[in-house]
Amino acid sequence: MHETYTLEKHPQDGMPYVKEISFDLFHPRRYTTWWSLGVRTFDYALMGHGENIGQPLAPVAGRPGTYRFVNLPKAGWIQVDPRAYATYAETEDVPEPTLTGQRRHMELAWREGQWMKYTRKGWKSAP
Repeated sequence: MHETYTLEKHPQDGMPYVKEISFDLFHPRRYTTWWSLGVRTFDYALMGHGENIGQPLAPVAGRPGTYRFVNLPKAGWIQVDPRAYATYAETEDVPEPTLTGQRRHMELAWREGQWMKYTRKGWKSAP
């Protein structure tokens, strides 16, 4: 499964969360999981970190629940609240892409966590 992580404010409560998006390898589904930092956005901004909201994250190897900022190497690490479970979890189907023109007759399949089309050169990512 391919995952992406960002630091985001949740639209329902405005608290900062690590937002994890992953895709099922075998079925066209996207999973969004929100991991709590255990702090309010206002308090997080007061600590001088408000500009980090919306930034991509990468997990720190060997430290579960700890992430580093991809584009801000001097920003340090953040850690989700170790006592918290995923506060919000969403599952949604990924719709099949619409192919037009000559490509509309190509075979589409969900492979390796994404929609792919079969071309003369083999399987390629579908737009």
